[in-house]
Amino acid sequence: MPDGTNILKKKRPNDEAGSITFITKEGFVPIRQIYDPVKARAKTVIGLGGTDALMGKDQIMERTNTGKISEVLLPDGTCVQSYLEKQELEGYNRFSASMIHLIKRSDFSVVKVRQDGEVVVITANERAYLNEIGKQIPEFGTKDYDYFFELFGVPNERRSGLYTANLDKGRIWTEDEEGNYFIAYANGDTVEKMSVSFNLDQMVEGIENKEPTSPRIKDGEYIEDECKFLPPPKSMAHPRLLYIKNDGSGIEYFNEEQLTHMFRTYHKTENKNLIQTANKVKFKNEDCISHVFLQKKSKNFDA
Repeated sequence: MPDGTNILKKKRPNDEAGSITFITKEGFVPIRQIYDPVKARAKTVIGLGGTDALMGKDQIMERTNTGKISEVLLPDGTCVQSYLEKQELEGYNRFSASMIHLIKRSDFSVVKVRQDGEVVVITANERAYLNEIGKQIPEFGTKDYDYFFELFGVPNERRSGLYTANLDKGRIWTEDEEGNYFIAYANGDTVEKMSVSFNLDQMVEGIENKEPTSPRIKDGEYIEDECKFLPPPKSMAHPRLLYIKNDGSGIEYFNEEQLTHMFRTYHKTENKNLIQTANKVKFKNEDCISHVFLQKKSKNFDA
């Protein structure tokens, strides 16, 4: 192209129908467009609710209604996949069509953004946990798919540890393992809904309709005596231990979850700009392994 844009169109590999178009230009992120004429003719419609939540676990092309997928590769290794999805709604012959954007970050976290304003965030640790309690796929980050249940399932049936947002209503909420809901609104307001006060018969009506079972009185809310002494939570957030010196420098002692995430992120691919070393050392007469990670951020260095 006159402006320096390069467009390359080629057939899809493995004798698959369709084509792949690469669009590149110096100083801009590369774009890859995939077209499948078979899927374009099929006009795939996703089933009601979460019946087809696992559709696309092998190839996301299975979920598209038009047979087209656009992929953008960002400088930090994040890949953004965009496609049109058509889903069945309740009632006769009712459907919704929405653009879906899947943001797959280099640390294995995943974000789904729907055109209607729904955003689902699955952290790398939560994705690893879902794989651990699910199919336990050894090739984590490439072939695991248990997180698809949460990405494309019914919002009210999502597991704890995920974050769901609704941009139209300006709120984001999550649920912990105890069944407690936490909601933050765009105006700064927050709401906590404790599971000990939930009426389970109202679960199907949605989070906004969950009300405490304790009777309300004019000057506050009555609390049952047995609710004053609740058992300890099943899980606790790991504390972060920081050591700050008088000169302003400091170090942080990682817990097991942080270390697991770091090793999983650094060891996933070969990075020529990352220097990794592992040496056996002695620390207070104990055998240890010292790991060093050096990331090259810039090719040029100005003294």
